Amino acid sequence: MEELTKSQFAMNLRNLMQKRHLTGAALATKAKLSKSAVSNYVGGKAVPNLESRKALAKALGVGVEVLAPVDSEALDNIARWKFESQGGKAYVTLSGVISLEAALEINKIVAPFLPDAV
Repeated sequence: MEELTKSQFAMNLRNLMQKRHLTGAALATKAKLSKSAVSNYVGGKAVPNLESRKALAKALGVGVEVLAPVDSEALDNIARWKFESQGGKAYVTLSGVISLEAALEINKIVAPFLPDAV
């Protein structure tokens, strides 16, 4: 999790929990994590590993990148976006290195709009 501090992660997690009216115990149960681990994440004492982040994100109904976003300046440094519109169609090009989680989230968003894969 690049440059994301324990306190930033905790703040993101608390905000998502509040929006979904979830307690730490309820989130721990949904994510199949220990209550003490979730308490540490919420309290800013620890940042979860990738597997735990995936479990938390799934329990919260969000993508991993929503739970632990990369700041926009860092994203500008690793990826370049290009949008074009022509003949009633939009073209989006992304070049650069992004995490697998980010690529999977992008795929979820654009897949419904793509023709059947070859």
